[in-house]
Amino acid sequence: STSRRTIAVLLELLILFHLQITMARRESSSTGLGPRVLARLLPVVGLLAVAVLSLNFLLVDEGKTSSIVQLWTVEKKIGDVPFRRWLSEANDRSLQGGDAAADVYGTVHTFFSPIDPHTRLPSDALNATDRAMLDTWTAAWESQGWKTRILTMDDARAHPEFESYDRKLDRVPLGSNAYYNRLCYLRWLAMANLGGGFMSDYDTVPLRPPPSSPAEFPERFTVYGGAVPSLVGGSGEEWERMVKVLFSSAVLQSKKVKRRLWSDMMILQELNKNDRYYVTRRETLTGRDALSRLAFTSGDCNYFRSDANRRTGGFRLVHFSHGDMESEQYPHRPEIMRDWMQEWSAKCNGVELSLDVPAIEAALREQQRSQPQPKGMAMDIQRPREGFSWERLREVTTVGQ
Repeated sequence: STSRRTIAVLLELLILFHLQITMARRESSSTGLGPRVLARLLPVVGLLAVAVLSLNFLLVDEGKTSSIVQLWTVEKKIGDVPFRRWLSEANDRSLQGGDAAADVYGTVHTFFSPIDPHTRLPSDALNATDRAMLDTWTAAWESQGWKTRILTMDDARAHPEFESYDRKLDRVPLGSNAYYNRLCYLRWLAMANLGGGFMSDYDTVPLRPPPSSPAEFPERFTVYGGAVPSLVGGSGEEWERMVKVLFSSAVLQSKKVKRRLWSDMMILQELNKNDRYYVTRRETLTGRDALSRLAFTSGDCNYFRSDANRRTGGFRLVHFSHGDMESEQYPHRPEIMRDWMQEWSAKCNGVELSLDVPAIEAALREQQRSQPQPKGMAMDIQRPREGFSWERLREVTTVGQ
């Protein structure tokens, strides 16, 4: 694991440091008092340095903030922009003078907090790819009549019981990407504090407009992706109830079953074994399934409208998850999301959409300048393959259909 490798490296450094100090003491044994005192102080300073490094690396593994490691390793990329400034402008544009909190039924939220892909720790900069993802998410949902709002850690910290819930996560194993998985839990606090509503992942596009009346809003907390929280919704009271259930269950499961990771989705899956906790609707189309039907025939369009589960009346959204896009065929999620949404709207709804997302081209240029990232280090940074085009993707995925 990461912790074991870190400890091994630190032990090697400590042994080497000890050998150097031993040699320094021998060389200074015949000299004056000053060098001897210095030689005795050096091991103490070295131990302190090793302790600081150990603490920082352990904090990295636990998903905590580590300013020293950040100062050493965070790189400013060409496409990065200050996140807070961008967020303020994005939310102002999407609300257009309206109040998202007052329009619970017609607003969809997503949660985002920048993470440096190298340290996996908080960052103040929004990289080009994440900006393209958020801009695409906003444009797609607004094209279907939704208002959009992006929530952050500030919204989670505003919850009156944030400190208590945050401490609970110290008892939950969060895996090698600990800070990211911690955020997945804390986003629930942001929505509960907001007073409820809909929350989706930022790699989703909608296939339906928002509810036209309060009667269409779910009475009980509802997960629209089976046990995958790609889209969830409920009242403020239901969000508060689910927060208590989710965090308590995470602590309990961590005690009962020892494993390296208990994510919020894994806890939802455990809770799904008992339907009294929340309502499950299978109304999310996977990205892989959506991209297998790029011909957009009448049969494809009917499939999008009428799910195999006839009670649902069709899919609500497409989830272009990271797992679905890992294939070499799908190198750049924002571009795929935008183009699929435009094709679906034109071929299945007869409505020409023009999702203007300049950030997509900026992200592609930035990625072409960058070196490929180590596998597993970055959640959303993927190098486009040479000669990629939407038409070529259509040819590849429709062969044999």
